[in-house]
Amino acid sequence: ERAANLISSFKRVAADQTSGEMREFDVVECFKDTILSLEPKLNPSHISVEIHGGEGLRINNSPGSLSQVATNLILNATLHAYPEGAGGKIDIWITVTPQKEVEIRFQDSGRGIHKDQTKRIFEPFVTSLRAKGGTGLGLSIVYNIITRNFSGTVECQSDLGKGATFIIRFPLEQAVESTTPA
Repeated sequence: ERAANLISSFKRVAADQTSGEMREFDVVECFKDTILSLEPKLNPSHISVEIHGGEGLRINNSPGSLSQVATNLILNATLHAYPEGAGGKIDIWITVTPQKEVEIRFQDSGRGIHKDQTKRIFEPFVTSLRAKGGTGLGLSIVYNIITRNFSGTVECQSDLGKGATFIIRFPLEQAVESTTPA
């Protein structure tokens, strides 16, 4: 049953990411499918991902685009936030703000990012792992998807030794139905 769920999740995520189709979807289910599809990379790194809130929040946009954002942020944390094999945790909070925006917070408890680098982190080709094959495109892609496809914003807050938090906000008007309290 677990293998069947994993295959089904892979298919949904792959189809959504390649089609770019706009449709109504549940935000939490999109994240769960993405996390399930990333388990082969997360398990060896001993990094867990937990989703908080967002139940019943449905939006009309591209689930593949949101899945790509989640993938890039999660994989970025597995590569940069924690020493290899050390393990760690990523928390994702999904809420609706009083300003009527969907807010998604990705927070890791890793090594953090130097303040100088947080100012440039969404620029293409900015990476701390160039020597290990890092391209520096992951967060640039996140920024472009959120600002262009979702008419939103994305920011990074971090201190060395205290992890990193990526805050994504986009207009609630894209929401189809929400049972999440404001």
